[in-house]
Amino acid sequence: MTEDNAVDPLVTELLPRFAEAERTRPLLVELVADWRREAGDDPDADEIIAVLHEELEAAVAPLSASERADHLVAEVLDRRLRVLSRRTWAAAQGLRAGTLADDG
Repeated sequence: MTEDNAVDPLVTELLPRFAEAERTRPLLVELVADWRREAGDDPDADEIIAVLHEELEAAVAPLSASERADHLVAEVLDRRLRVLSRRTWAAAQGLRAGTLADDG
């Protein structure tokens, strides 16, 4: 989402390529927001997002609409898993260094 809570134009552009709009719209919103977070304030942020967009387009091009939706689910879950993995690693390092309290 953009700052004014309107749907990101990239989500609007991508949505017609995927079946099951009710299921895929929130996933596309999450994915595009993640792309924008990933690009951050990098001077090449627009190019980074363009590359990620192109990679998604290339990955789903040969798939049916339903398969594209499944690919999108897998992509979003993979990104969530990577975030969880990084957080888990950071927590383990904090516990090991004694900078994170062990609540268990």
